[in-house]
Amino acid sequence: MPANEIERTLVLKQYEILLPTPDRTLDRITALAAHLFDVPVAVIGIVDSGHIRLVSSCGLEATEIRFAAEYPAITLLRDAPYIVANTKVDTSLLTKTLATEVAGMEFYAGAPLITVGGFNLGSLWIIDRKPRVLNEKEFDSLQHLACLIMDRLESSLNLSQVLTQIIRNKDAARKTSLEQSEVISSMGHELRTPLNTILGFAQLMKMDNPPPTPSQKGNIEYILESGWYLLSLVNQLLHSAAIESGKLSLLQTPLSLFAILEECQTMIKSQAQKKNIKLNFPRYEHELPVYVLADETKLKQVLINLFTNAIKYNREGGDVTVEYSQNTSGVTRISIHDTGSGLTQDQLDKLFQPFNRLGRESGSEEGTGIGLVVTKKLVEFMGGEIGVESVVAAGSTFWIALPSAERPQIKDQ
Repeated sequence: MPANEIERTLVLKQYEILLPTPDRTLDRITALAAHLFDVPVAVIGIVDSGHIRLVSSCGLEATEIRFAAEYPAITLLRDAPYIVANTKVDTSLLTKTLATEVAGMEFYAGAPLITVGGFNLGSLWIIDRKPRVLNEKEFDSLQHLACLIMDRLESSLNLSQVLTQIIRNKDAARKTSLEQSEVISSMGHELRTPLNTILGFAQLMKMDNPPPTPSQKGNIEYILESGWYLLSLVNQLLHSAAIESGKLSLLQTPLSLFAILEECQTMIKSQAQKKNIKLNFPRYEHELPVYVLADETKLKQVLINLFTNAIKYNREGGDVTVEYSQNTSGVTRISIHDTGSGLTQDQLDKLFQPFNRLGRESGSEEGTGIGLVVTKKLVEFMGGEIGVESVVAAGSTFWIALPSAERPQIKDQ
């Protein structure tokens, strides 16, 4: 095996562990490719020894295509985009290999999947059962889609490296904790570049002329949705790193609890209406003013995250109830109760672990598994506490406790 092929194989393994089956984002890209080029088959193939692993496909049931082991994998790789307009006159190993799984194939075009280190992982292929050609615009679009795939893989690899670094150092001392934060911050900023590429190109495709078909528009919307979701995760990682490294500023002032809750209620109202969730907030007009000592922006971030979770993981037509209480020790407690499925003791024990979605990874509700971690850090950063009580099949109550404050004095003019 050539030396460069050994290196490529090692790099390939790093990326392959990041490719779950199925991968919804990659499936949307292959579906979009099939629609854009009006072809029956579009696949993303990772070329390994003796086989091509189809990590995503549209119009093809196979998950891999095998070829004779005596042929090096590099024989099936191309370093630049290519077109085979008529497979009947092409006798290359790649053409013969693809034809074994795609009955009646007479045309295909591919764009290579090249890593930032210059290693070729495979290709995005579009396949037709009749001879044809691509115009210059179509050829460019195929290359752009291949770039989107690699942006997705590079982002996942970078994020995986960040998480691996965190896991390896989780039991280290405070110095190591600060180093972790620097790694997250550095890698987080690097992740933003490919994400912005994905979002920018998808937005351009959405505004293309002629406009995309309804089906194409749905695929583009999903790419945008996935991109914004991943960008949100990166931003939360950066926020968490800023707290750990002590770089996050804090401006604590006496805040009207009722005013903060009223603003948050306005912000989550539409989200609650989508699931027919009833919001029960305190009747402020009958209560004496309550003030807490906190950073206004960070308190809103904490409450919005808790309200969002209470709605997201609630049952259709459920309730979210907000209550508060004060004790003689100068602490104000804000409780948010939902009528969702509740949490088991095992889930409660793992609740504030980073990237742990408590077994809900396959559920319909998207989440990062880091929102509550950031929330806990923010509450503690403001000198408060956070906790949860839950009953399976009845719901959960998340609470935060913050220092009470006196009503600010209005200075005479």
